[in-house]
Amino acid sequence: MFCPNCGHQIPDESVFCPDCGQSVQPAQADSAQSGASQTDAGQSQQPPVYNGEPVNQQQTTYQYSVQYTKDTRPMNGLCVAGFVVGIVSVFINFWGIVGVVALILSAAGLSASKRQNQRGKGLGIAGLVLGIIGVVWGLLSMCVCSTSFLAYL
Repeated sequence: MFCPNCGHQIPDESVFCPDCGQSVQPAQADSAQSGASQTDAGQSQQPPVYNGEPVNQQQTTYQYSVQYTKDTRPMNGLCVAGFVVGIVSVFINFWGIVGVVALILSAAGLSASKRQNQRGKGLGIAGLVLGIIGVVWGLLSMCVCSTSFLAYL
């Protein structure tokens, strides 16, 4: 027996379709009256056909698995250099000059890594942030040094 609503095959004794939840009771009574003459004639009940193809009679289950592949793209050296110089600019600061170098290296590395499809975007962004922190730290140290110098005059 097939569900009149969704077309899936259901057991003959079922009252509701397990797929769509539609009641098959009235359809079963109507098909029993008209279907008796068809089954007597030797014809079996056929599944409904939509767009020239029968409706799926089996549920197909798919199982997906995650497969990790190593990223084989080369690392951009400018991004790495900008990150390292950015770390140095936070700890060893020459009035923000090292931070400016980190900004330049990181910006050039980000541009090159995007253009050449290389890895290192995260290191480039981290180098930019550290370079900005180094420049701000250098400017603050210059302001503090200049105000303390002017206080002694």
